[in-house]
Amino acid sequence: MPLRSKDELAKVREARAKRTPLKLAAGGMAPGAIQTIAGIEAHLNSLAHELYAKPQANGTLSRAERELLGAVAAGATDCLRGMDTHAACALELFTAEKRDGGPLVDAAITGDFTPLDAKLRALAEMVLSVAAAPAALTQERIDIVLKAGASPTDIVLAMMIACAEGLFSGRMEGMRAPMAADPENYRPAARNIVANGYMPPRPQAPAVVRRQKPPQG
Repeated sequence: MPLRSKDELAKVREARAKRTPLKLAAGGMAPGAIQTIAGIEAHLNSLAHELYAKPQANGTLSRAERELLGAVAAGATDCLRGMDTHAACALELFTAEKRDGGPLVDAAITGDFTPLDAKLRALAEMVLSVAAAPAALTQERIDIVLKAGASPTDIVLAMMIACAEGLFSGRMEGMRAPMAADPENYRPAARNIVANGYMPPRPQAPAVVRRQKPPQG
């Protein structure tokens, strides 16, 4: 993950916001591809919900902290859209937790982890390592993360977040998915994720109104 200042990130966002998405067919998107993408997205949303929103046994990371690690992982793949989305979610969640998340999110997106506490810093560094080369993860690094206060569940989540973001972000960068030049544009979507997680709300079945039988006279 390259160290970038906020000004440098702004320039990269502006350039990528002007990219033209790739096409799979002359007329845009082929119907068969749309159906395939919809099926895959349903599974990806389920995975994202497990990693970022669902309570995990013996985990010590809050939802905000998990989103923060997601921003680190997406940044490691150089996907600014994914990074900014996770950063927006983290900001919303830190606000809900009554914590000042601004400096922490800035640390995650710029790659300077100095403001993070020992546990988050160790996990963020592990996420970078796994995102770059999963086989390079060592017992020594795991021991460092455990000593910093992370639980085994936290380590599993961080490792899986690092691996999954390669898929989440790769699909967006690979097709040059549209992205916003202003990261504030991701805040509405982040509020929805904070409220509902990554699983779309199921439509409620319409209420069944039963007609009462007239009294027998």
